[in-house]
Amino acid sequence: MSTNTSIHIVAFDVPFPPDYGGVMDVYYRCRSLKNAGYHIILHCYEYGRGRKHDFSEIADEVHYYTRSKSILSWLSKRPFIVNTRNSKALLNRLLQDDYPVVFEGQHCTFWLNHPELSGRKKMVRLHNIEWQYYDGLSKRSSSFFERWYFRSEARKLHQHESELKQAIVLATISESDTDYYKSRFENVVYVPVGFEHFPSTIVAKPHDPFYLFHGNLSVAENCEAVYWLLDAFHKNPIPQNLIIAGKNPDQALVTACSQQTNVQLIKNPDDLQLQELMQTASAHLIVGFQQSGIKLKLLNALMTGKKCIVTPEIVAGSGLNHLCIVVSTPEKLAQELLSENVLSEEESTTQLREVRELFSEKRLLEVVEKYLFN
Repeated sequence: MSTNTSIHIVAFDVPFPPDYGGVMDVYYRCRSLKNAGYHIILHCYEYGRGRKHDFSEIADEVHYYTRSKSILSWLSKRPFIVNTRNSKALLNRLLQDDYPVVFEGQHCTFWLNHPELSGRKKMVRLHNIEWQYYDGLSKRSSSFFERWYFRSEARKLHQHESELKQAIVLATISESDTDYYKSRFENVVYVPVGFEHFPSTIVAKPHDPFYLFHGNLSVAENCEAVYWLLDAFHKNPIPQNLIIAGKNPDQALVTACSQQTNVQLIKNPDDLQLQELMQTASAHLIVGFQQSGIKLKLLNALMTGKKCIVTPEIVAGSGLNHLCIVVSTPEKLAQELLSENVLSEEESTTQLREVRELFSEKRLLEVVEKYLFN
């Protein structure tokens, strides 16, 4: 490793708690780099998650900035998610030294091409293909304003993508994303999520047999997945109950779950409660209908050694199809659950070993050393 080991990491959100995909990737990558001996200077755009966190495990310095959500941000040719992360205080802080910079997501690239940063080693971590993600949101939204915003943002993100060429390296999160970006840029490498973050086994309270779905229930895609599951459990005599665990469900979702005797909704579980549920579930039901990056909750589920039943979009481009049962309809899901097949101890051990090999943090450390500290 280079003798100069300081590195700036610019995060699109405050990565604490590490409770959803994007911030999990940021949090545990910072921790991996810090554990490897790097001096981490973490920069966070804060817009609701607070500024009083103990980041000593993942960073040596922490700086916070506010997103600027003025009307001009909506009217700009730049994407809204980029234009609102335009803090001059961040730029001034980056200009105080010549350390490498990692920009987390296309969101954080407002200053990527600034002339005064032209000589710096810069990496962009791409969490998914943003314009495709927003285009997908536009097609799934029922609100006229949301459809207009998502379509506009998708167009702007697609146009803005050309600016990524200024980075010395683009670090992609999935194999399919890698293929896409390699078709557009030369400086693309696949850097999978490091497995270090997966939870160790804890002493879990016993439960009656159940299947588990978990996610942020204030996100439209996850709500759609819950209704899809409710339909499957309503129409079929599935022998075990379904537990749905997640943050901030709206009243309509709470009511829909309460109307089914074989479904239990657990609102806003804490980390310990969620890990207990994950480790005692008979199987994980991981449902989603939009392909984007890689679903970190799938990796967490696979690392419990339990069977994972998923929709095709969840595993698209992940290389994990062979470790999951893929179903495309509620009827196919019910058929699989009615079979009551469970993983053998040998199958569970193989699953754990393969996931650890596929998502080793070794690749991250190699790329950082090669491109940012060579």
